[in-house]
Amino acid sequence: MESVDYDKLKDKLTKKNQIEILKNSSARNFEYYTDLFSNSSIELEKNTVLYDSFLGKSMTDNPYAMFLEIMDRDIDSEIKHVWVLKPEISEQIKRFWSKGNVFFVTPYSFEHIEYLVKAKYIVTNVSMPYYYQKRSGQVLMNTWHGTPIKGMGKYMGGQYGQWDNVMRSFLMSDYIISPNKYTTDIIADSYDLNGIYDGKILEIGYPRIDLIKSTDKQTMIDFLSQNNIKINPDKKTLLYAPTWRGQDANRKDMTEEFKQNVNLIKESLPDGWQLLAKAHQLVYDKISKEKELADILIANSVDTSELLSVVDGLVTDYSSILFDYYITGKPVILWAYDLDEYKADRGLLLDLDKLPGILATTETVLINSLNQLDNIAIERQLTNKFVEYQNNDSSKIAVDILFGNTKNYQDRITNIKSTKINKLIYVDGLDQIDAQEKINYINSQDFNKYNVIILSRTKPTQITANALKSISSHAKQIFRVGRTAVTQNEFADFVIANQYELTPEIIDGVRQVFEREFKRIVPVEKIDIIEYLGNQDGFFLNLIGLSNSVKKFVFKSTDFLRTRENAAKTDYNIFLETVLKQYQEIKIDASPIGEIVRNEQVYKLVPIGKGDYLLINQAEENVFLTIDTSSSINILNFGKINQSNNKKTNLFLSTKDKILISKLHSVMPELSITNLIDYPVFQKYLLQTVDRVVVI
Repeated sequence: MESVDYDKLKDKLTKKNQIEILKNSSARNFEYYTDLFSNSSIELEKNTVLYDSFLGKSMTDNPYAMFLEIMDRDIDSEIKHVWVLKPEISEQIKRFWSKGNVFFVTPYSFEHIEYLVKAKYIVTNVSMPYYYQKRSGQVLMNTWHGTPIKGMGKYMGGQYGQWDNVMRSFLMSDYIISPNKYTTDIIADSYDLNGIYDGKILEIGYPRIDLIKSTDKQTMIDFLSQNNIKINPDKKTLLYAPTWRGQDANRKDMTEEFKQNVNLIKESLPDGWQLLAKAHQLVYDKISKEKELADILIANSVDTSELLSVVDGLVTDYSSILFDYYITGKPVILWAYDLDEYKADRGLLLDLDKLPGILATTETVLINSLNQLDNIAIERQLTNKFVEYQNNDSSKIAVDILFGNTKNYQDRITNIKSTKINKLIYVDGLDQIDAQEKINYINSQDFNKYNVIILSRTKPTQITANALKSISSHAKQIFRVGRTAVTQNEFADFVIANQYELTPEIIDGVRQVFEREFKRIVPVEKIDIIEYLGNQDGFFLNLIGLSNSVKKFVFKSTDFLRTRENAAKTDYNIFLETVLKQYQEIKIDASPIGEIVRNEQVYKLVPIGKGDYLLINQAEENVFLTIDTSSSINILNFGKINQSNNKKTNLFLSTKDKILISKLHSVMPELSITNLIDYPVFQKYLLQTVDRVVVI
């Protein structure tokens, strides 16, 4: 790279970043969180618990049940409770507004970010913000929010990799709460946690389900009346509570079909029954605008389990509310009017017709089932697989473990971490000509020896997604989510480093950036080996090369010989002596490629040893050669000899007077040492363009 005025360059880059932060709230939050996270003087508040339910949409679910349990225990109000909630004053918030130790922060506000950094305990039922990474000493408990009936994680369909941040959040968690063994297995498989998750899964039942039996029925009826929901005490109550449709990235507007189903059920109810309706958290905002539903639609702020304490029958579809309600033994109807469509779009993990309750896929069956509500009962033994641990003590156990008391619950704690070697392989360029070679290499790994973790970019193109789908199911797939966690003071050096300028002045600072970023993206306690199976990308080379998470770096790529045009401005000597210096070993392996057609040029690979080969452009008669220098950085390199250039080129060599070709004892028979020297291309180009050849 040409000589530059670094002070001016840094000033220019810093100002550019400041402008982006002012315009972009995501960039602003990343910068603010990272600045606080990096501040070692900020201590954890040991008596503070931060709660997040459905990304701040409500004060409900498992975090809410645990909150109530802690409130009951904390007689002296020593615990500070901080809820992440949208700035809307609901009846639920009013219940606790006067409590001096309960506080509310707006999702993704600076105040929220501050508590993400300083709260000792964090309880959530969903994923964490992209910028979050668990501080040393923090306890993160992910309670999750349902027993899976539909496809999760990598089995969801839709945009490939859309589960990226949920998986990352699970991997960061100290504890994941599971209601049963079935859910444990589904979560561990769907989010590729098996073998690499360092935390513990707690099979203790869901805390929220305790509230179905512990909530006082009349108190709940009075609470609902404050939300304009009037319940006739002389009638039984049926709840219609469907799940949402579509994909995370493209949710379907369910308003019209929700209203149609409500009207159908209301018109078909037998005498003595009344109807309530509850929309899923993800679609409530639109449905709540319908005035005709105002007198029966339960607000988002109302906890579903507390609501179920006054419900005498349930109509749902593919929602996990089904399993929660099983403990009551009361009537359940599954109104699956779009069963085939839903299976194709989202996938189902269970056969609905084998679940306790009545399956209705047509209006006729639904109407007949509604007329039989008083005769439907759910036997506990038929549901035990799902409610085995629901003994009204799940909240107690969860809070005990959150605060460090695990000794009484060892039989309920599941460890899914294995003793295998953790190998991470970064891969990109799966839309290029050697994509299949990379896939073959990954699929040839010894999965009995290694937990193979694939790291790739988030939101892949369709071509890349198809390639990733062809990777063995034994491999775990992690995606880089969000932007880089970098402070304003670090930004300029970070950008310069990604242009291969790892100078002594910035190396220590940017090392901290990339070490922190690596842990944010790959929150696995220990990675033993990393292999870089990608293109010449400054950011990812630095991310892998500067991480201190591994004992050995392995760099493996077939692209370096074909990506020089993508980095024409790079000074390769600087690149070699700074970026690649961070790697202990570099291997170039292109043995499966054979002939390559790129930009209408035909390249032929001539193997001269394990991992060593000649790459010949048959049209231009250019020769690429893998070599091993005797320089102090001890890595494999390669040079380029051009027919039209009769003097030696040193694009990658730090020693200018020799080329050392090693491991020729293992060359192919037709390319023995003698034959190699006699090989026309070798004679014509190599011997004419270097001072000395050393063969060992």
